[in-house]
Amino acid sequence: MGNENYERLAVVEEQIKQLEVVISDLRNDIREWQKKSEGVYIPRQELTEMFRSRDRSISELRESLKSAANQSDIVDIKNSLKELKDENASKRPLYAAWAGVGVSALAVIVTIITLIAG
Repeated sequence: MGNENYERLAVVEEQIKQLEVVISDLRNDIREWQKKSEGVYIPRQELTEMFRSRDRSISELRESLKSAANQSDIVDIKNSLKELKDENASKRPLYAAWAGVGVSALAVIVTIITLIAG
């Protein structure tokens, strides 16, 4: 074998050593991951059943919200009417105050006219 073949073999051997190091690191990483995730692994069938159960729960909640939405709309309308009644009731005392202001303004006008005419 020529000198070139020895150099090629040396390069290939170095690459193989580097691959062995990478593979060894990967094995160690996988072992650590397995230790950390021990007891966490869930089989696919169980996951599928969990998701089905969750989907059923979500659909049941949506249905109950739809029926509750009609009831809550009625309650919202009643609450809005009550708020309007309360708002109107709170304005009633203002009518008397404005009447007093009107009477006072009328008295000032009458006084000014009597002063000018008199």
